[in-house]
Amino acid sequence: AIEITPADQELLNELDKQGSSSDELITKFPSHLHIDIVESHQGSGYGKAMIAFLLAELKSASSTGVHLHMSASNYRARNFYKKFGFKEITEEYGVPAESIPEAMKYAASIVGVPRRVAT
Repeated sequence: AIEITPADQELLNELDKQGSSSDELITKFPSHLHIDIVESHQGSGYGKAMIAFLLAELKSASSTGVHLHMSASNYRARNFYKKFGFKEITEEYGVPAESIPEAMKYAASIVGVPRRVAT
């Protein structure tokens, strides 16, 4: 049997708060990503390398788009993803605001297409 520690449960609770992706979002941007880099290794190029690799792999797999969920207050991450062509989810993408999970309406849900990789 797998033991769930209090720290594990705390992480599961945080992930549950993010909600899930709507059918409309998944149809337009079927791939989903999530990365976490420990603070001591942020700014060292690991994130850029991981995202560049992932986007290249998604492109070669013919994915039409990728989305992620993140905290609206994480400005550093928001700026990071914008460098790769990610944008906040809006009706401009044909994803109605009401289809975004309630927990994410107050966060920066960002989407991008694999073709746009920043150098």
